[in-house]
Amino acid sequence: MEKKGAFMSDDEKGVVLLFPNHARVPLHRSITAYYKLGRDCIGWARALSVILRERTIRKHRPKIPHLYCWMLAVEDRTHGLHTIIALRDHIFRLSAETQLPVLAETTVPNLLTLYQRYGFHIYDTWEPGHGQPTVYFIRRDPDR
Repeated sequence: MEKKGAFMSDDEKGVVLLFPNHARVPLHRSITAYYKLGRDCIGWARALSVILRERTIRKHRPKIPHLYCWMLAVEDRTHGLHTIIALRDHIFRLSAETQLPVLAETTVPNLLTLYQRYGFHIYDTWEPGHGQPTVYFIRRDPDR
């Protein structure tokens, strides 16, 4: 919300957080968000590892202007196809309008296959170790 990148589908069953990589949040708001993450969401024990993981993931992204797809979520799997198509169309339309590639990552092989079907390609991978899944860094260029 801070980066003005939230889009909800018309049926209100799906949301995508997609924003230009140059969108910034003031430092005090970032600190507040991380504090709330530790206190209200994942606990202090996991907060540091999540922050460090996020930092490593950020380092794998190319230093070019792009749209970053931070999250895509669909509430209801029974009617999810319409919602997923609406979210996909929004992402692709914004990419075409701005002429910026879309970057994202996934750790789920089935989702990777779906992304590839929609024109994304793998540009990097990261194996965090300790039994954690491989992170696939994916990109889709505009007007593909």
